[in-house]
Amino acid sequence: MKNLPKLLELQEQYTKYNPWFDSCDPSFYMTAMISELDEALEELKNKNNENLEDELGDVFWLMINALKKAEALGQIDAERLIERTIDKFHERMPYIRENRRVDSQEERTKLWNEAKKRQKERRL
Repeated sequence: MKNLPKLLELQEQYTKYNPWFDSCDPSFYMTAMISELDEALEELKNKNNENLEDELGDVFWLMINALKKAEALGQIDAERLIERTIDKFHERMPYIRENRRVDSQEERTKLWNEAKKRQKERRL
């Protein structure tokens, strides 16, 4: 994803030059993502890969805007969110850290569910 910095820069410009961004809240972008995900699913079902890329691009754009808006409102810290996401999925997929392949869906599901349970218990 070598062009990710360009997309993030575009989002910063959007935030700076589009006053409408100020009037939206994260739920606006999240709701729009649901619609775009439905469209992406339809393109996937239709095996229309070009349109699938367009729709997933829309989802990606909306996700970035939801994150940035929530951060601007002080609801989240995007860097911490990324770090927590990395930690969460490292724990749920320990075989990646261990550089080993897990061919069994049953084992992957078991590891995932065990880690998810531990994570939930820590939050309580």
